[in-house]
Amino acid sequence: MYPYFFFPFTEFKIFTFWLWLSLSFIAFIYMLRKMSKKTGVNQNFFAGNALLFVGSTFFFSRLFFIISEWSDYKYLIQDRIVNFFFMTDYNLSFIWGVFGFLLVLIYLIYRYQQSHEKYIDVIVVSFFFAAIIGYLAALLGGQIYGKPTGLPIGIVYQGETMNIPYTSAVIPLALFYSLLSFTTFTLLYIAKELNKIPGFIGYMGIGIFSIILLVGEFFSGTQDVFHSLIGINLTQVGAIIGIFTSGAWLFRKIRKIK
Repeated sequence: MYPYFFFPFTEFKIFTFWLWLSLSFIAFIYMLRKMSKKTGVNQNFFAGNALLFVGSTFFFSRLFFIISEWSDYKYLIQDRIVNFFFMTDYNLSFIWGVFGFLLVLIYLIYRYQQSHEKYIDVIVVSFFFAAIIGYLAALLGGQIYGKPTGLPIGIVYQGETMNIPYTSAVIPLALFYSLLSFTTFTLLYIAKELNKIPGFIGYMGIGIFSIILLVGEFFSGTQDVFHSLIGINLTQVGAIIGIFTSGAWLFRKIRKIK
């Protein structure tokens, strides 16, 4: 399934993808705590509702992945609905998992009558910090890969555990996503020290991330049912929603300043 290694003198496997993904989650929690202190956000807001955040993230990422790959996965659901919760691979839609996380955030902010801008700042900066490691995990495991290329930057995946349909070099798309996440995180973290408008770096980050995905997915080596119908995949549909959401908030904020 994924690259893995054994513990010495045992048959216990450690899959590199899940190891790196765990490190990414730890990085997200670390930065979440750090940014919460910096912006004055209550840390218990996230810790006390962790199950809601995790559950919604998984549900929406799994749901939209199955929708995007419906021609292959409709039989899995028709067989037994419980199969929705089980995977033999990383069968999740990343950007729609983010959407699920934000839905819970919006609900809790409305419930506790909080201003959402500071929370958006904290989450977006923390997300980019974790994405640096998360995309490296996807690079090693081949969960995200680009189209075949003859350029020197290509990467070749070999081995029976890889589910990539190409034997030639492909664009290391996940590596570019990781590098862009690092660059964006650095710029947003610095901008937070210079710009004190709540929500500004959060919505800027949403817009930047959405643009990165919208452009980057044109170089993706995978396609879904949406791509065959409308020319863009489901991830890009989510990216377009992110661009409009970010642009609308920034436009309203700029008009108020003027």
